[in-house]
Amino acid sequence: MRLARERLGVAALAGDRQGQQTRCDSGADGHSPDEERAGLVSARTSAKPHHERHRSGGFPTRLESLSIQTPCFFHKQESEHVQPTAIDSKSKNHPNERVAFIQTCWHKDIVDQSRKGFIAEMANHGYAESDIDIFEVGGAFEIPLHAKLLANTGRYAGIVGAALVVDGGIYRHEFVGQSVVSALMQVQLETEVPVFSVVLTPHHFHAGEEHQKFFFDHFSHKGEEAAKTCADTLNKVRSLRRLDAQQKAAC
Repeated sequence: MRLARERLGVAALAGDRQGQQTRCDSGADGHSPDEERAGLVSARTSAKPHHERHRSGGFPTRLESLSIQTPCFFHKQESEHVQPTAIDSKSKNHPNERVAFIQTCWHKDIVDQSRKGFIAEMANHGYAESDIDIFEVGGAFEIPLHAKLLANTGRYAGIVGAALVVDGGIYRHEFVGQSVVSALMQVQLETEVPVFSVVLTPHHFHAGEEHQKFFFDHFSHKGEEAAKTCADTLNKVRSLRRLDAQQKAAC
């Protein structure tokens, strides 16, 4: 599978012109950059090809970087500003279980807080940061397909999707949030892999300092909540499957 990591910064995409927005800009309101569409903005990229496949032919266990023409990428997250509680291997009650965390690049600095809160709280339930693979996608609409593909690999015991879907002032955003959450529910029912949503659609959002601070804290809290629910659900699903296996063996 050919994958790529975009090395473009916000400044490279938007240039010096005012009003330009990118997916990774927390102040973006959902509008597309008009100058970039018109070809007035030059993008600098650097490509570093790399191939690596998982043994099953699905997703690689470790994703290295290439370059593509998008400010978002799909990768395994390394340690980044998160220092979860140290975990004694003896305290683990989930041998070989892994969790996938899918997040969007729109309002990335805000959505990042849910990831950090999730990883930190999962440590309290016996999951090391190395047990959690992080994947980034363009927007919320792309999360369900990635969730299903990841679920079908059989590699993950649980999957989390995180996004901030806002009203850009032109297009309605509720239908996007509803479609994504409904699709995530369908994924877990079809694959029997638990899927959890941190896809949030605020009534009102603007790039002011007050809203920025509120949503930073809010997403961190929601990430922690998702971790508690994820750990609890995986424990219960594990118990149910063990019971089912015992009953089948007794027949």
